[in-house]
Amino acid sequence: MDVKKRRHSSYGKEFKGDHLEIGKNKSVLAILNKHREKRVVFSGILQKVNKRSKAQERLFLLTEKALYNLTKGYSVKRRIEISKISSLKMSTFDDNFLAIEIKSEYSYLINSPLKIELVLRLTELYKEITTRELNVFFEDQFILKISKSVWREIKFLKVESGVLTELYQVDESSKK
Repeated sequence: MDVKKRRHSSYGKEFKGDHLEIGKNKSVLAILNKHREKRVVFSGILQKVNKRSKAQERLFLLTEKALYNLTKGYSVKRRIEISKISSLKMSTFDDNFLAIEIKSEYSYLINSPLKIELVLRLTELYKEITTRELNVFFEDQFILKISKSVWREIKFLKVESGVLTELYQVDESSKK
């Protein structure tokens, strides 16, 4: 059953993995060595929605063990072990948004044309590491913890020109 609409541009898209070709960069290799990781599975510049609902370009790196948010100078802003990811959420529409929920931590809301490749890589690695399937949900409205103390309701609406994404502050009593 198809529950997610696809953009026409996503058909036949080649999955490159290390889009930024940083797998041989000395700084990146030092990060991998520090955490006993061997390879870059995915890299790309993605838009992360911050706690003020503003989009920020971020360098994301995925290894066989973790997802990294890096600065442009390749220092680690955040490292998330793949086994700590609790679920992925996407709308049913043909948009580029992806919510990555992390157990006992704040989550990421990202926007990227590389979303499908990242989802496939994350689900494969999660299964390799945990021997369980990663929960992937298709919902047009959900609540997401986007910082230590900030929750947002995210709504996706079909409009004539495409998909409208709305973010709302959530108070303590309405969190899921």
